[in-house]
Amino acid sequence: MPKLWNRLRSLSVAAAATDEEMAKKDDDLKLPAAGSSTWSPARIAPRRFLRRLTIAFVFFGVIYLVLGLFRPAVAPEFRDYVPNFPKYDGPGLTHFDRVWPPSPPQSEPHLGLHSGHQKVDVEDSAGLDSAASRDARTSLSLPFLPLTLKGKSPTVDDERNTNVLFASSSLRSAAALLPLACEMGRRRHNKVHYAVMNRNEMPISQLKKIHGIDDSCGVTFHDARPDSPSESTDVRVRVAAERALHYLASYLNPHAVIVDGANVEYPFFLAGIRSQAEVSELSVIELPENGPERLGWLARLDSSSLSAWNKIDIEIVIHAPPTGSGSLIRLLRSLGRADFSPFPTPRLTIELPQHTEPPFEKFLKTFSWPPRKGDQPSNLQMLSLRHRLPRRNMDEDASVARFLESTWPKSPEHSHVLVLAPNVELSPQFPHYLKYALLEYVYSASSVRQKWDERLVGINLDLPSTYLNASEVFVPPTNPDFASSAFLWQAPSSNAVLITGKKWAELHAFVSRSLDFRSTAATVPAILINKVVSKTYPAWLENLAQLCRLRGYFTLYPSPETAATLATVHQDLAQPPEEYANSPPPPMKKGKEVVLGENSRDTLHTLPHDGDLLPPDALPLLGWAGDETTLAKVDEGAVRYADEFRTAVGCTGAGKDGADDLFCK
Repeated sequence: MPKLWNRLRSLSVAAAATDEEMAKKDDDLKLPAAGSSTWSPARIAPRRFLRRLTIAFVFFGVIYLVLGLFRPAVAPEFRDYVPNFPKYDGPGLTHFDRVWPPSPPQSEPHLGLHSGHQKVDVEDSAGLDSAASRDARTSLSLPFLPLTLKGKSPTVDDERNTNVLFASSSLRSAAALLPLACEMGRRRHNKVHYAVMNRNEMPISQLKKIHGIDDSCGVTFHDARPDSPSESTDVRVRVAAERALHYLASYLNPHAVIVDGANVEYPFFLAGIRSQAEVSELSVIELPENGPERLGWLARLDSSSLSAWNKIDIEIVIHAPPTGSGSLIRLLRSLGRADFSPFPTPRLTIELPQHTEPPFEKFLKTFSWPPRKGDQPSNLQMLSLRHRLPRRNMDEDASVARFLESTWPKSPEHSHVLVLAPNVELSPQFPHYLKYALLEYVYSASSVRQKWDERLVGINLDLPSTYLNASEVFVPPTNPDFASSAFLWQAPSSNAVLITGKKWAELHAFVSRSLDFRSTAATVPAILINKVVSKTYPAWLENLAQLCRLRGYFTLYPSPETAATLATVHQDLAQPPEEYANSPPPPMKKGKEVVLGENSRDTLHTLPHDGDLLPPDALPLLGWAGDETTLAKVDEGAVRYADEFRTAVGCTGAGKDGADDLFCK
């Protein structure tokens, strides 16, 4: 070791001596001549070059990061393809105009639920663990949903979009919903989609095979299950349902989402569906217990009708008679037995006379609305009692005013009024027919396109026993294609009729103008005084019948077979209206009274083709006097009668809204 060290020292000394000698030799050299310069540019130091290269990399890196902030975030399961039909924003979009659905904020890159201001806070829900929720947000993906979404055509918000979506997370709810979805798909009114969101890892092909679903059903299936579905917690089920519905809503834009709202479905799944449906403004139809069997007629409606399902509400109005409270008690009990599952709980308004009988006062003490179900008390109060102040009997004008002031539709497009006479008794299934007919004839795409929604003043539940004069027994029209058929009549009824919100508002305006004109006119024209409706019926029916004649409006009446399953009118208990108590009408011709319960058939089975509602243009038409007619003749008669009316009241021009055009206001 010492030898090696000495050798290294000697080498270093020799190198130093060599450097000194070379330096001396350089000093002895002569400088070159002034004109023979050999200067050349110095090379850039490697360290300076690296500095410039680093600055360039940093500059372009900053640009990349800035641009990345404006790049839409995409959920992991949707990164591998360019969608063919993102959310449709208008006609004429090209491939380069298509955009992704609203993306999540950058703080939640993996959730993909919705945009930041519409965020659904899963942690705010009762019983959810925040740690489990965060884990569900960051670890969940939908690996199979893109496979059925990427090949779709662009969805359009017009009549070409007829998408309806079914969804389930429970195998029991799937067993209930799949036959209903298949029935709807076979009818080809809608494009039916079914989203599987359960925890079971059974292949969809096997699920279809078990339930007998084949290509004839016309249902498009979407596997919306998350990764590792069998290991999913309740929180993960909810988050997966929200995310899946977000993408399905963005791409399909369904008119309605149908789920099983009974106890067989997972609560967290329903919570996720409700939460995202509120954000996406979707109509969610939650079927009650045994809903597919009880609401089988739902499969016969088109997507436009189904989109109005949750928007419709009704109010029931009953005018109690001064005497004969027994019939009113029977009516209220029949209402308590009715199945209102297709509707939100309707508000019930009872107009009481100045004096009420003791039996009815006793009944009211224990009556609740909505009725109690089982042992569960009803905390919801939807009953309104109005007790009249004047002791004297009302005249016609006061009676009509009191009737129209009893309620007002909060949304004339979707709020409707069901008027019931005290001597009516209803079957438990009448709400199903009422909702079915209302959706088909007022909200379906074909009815709106042909403007039947503007012609229909109401839907009647019973078959009239007489014509408007109450002196002749009513004979229902016949349909050459069916043994029994519903029909449209210009004459309305007062026993059990649903008046649409728009027509209630128009009747209100018409009566208001009429009362104002009669109070100020020097001479009241005969057209405002003459009666065509018997005094057997309440005074307001005269005004409604005249409005229908002026406008060419119709009321839908059921066939005799269908009416027998909906309602009956106890004619022996009928009393003359209070406004005509001092001048009672002649005895009313009585037809055959229907007894509820004699016919055990379901209402749906009394309709053509075992459940179809015929289109309006296939129904027989009756003029206001009860004669069979055509739509062209009805329109001609309405124009002539309106001209006669305007001339009588001194109107030479036309107004804008309500009844203004009839009174030139």
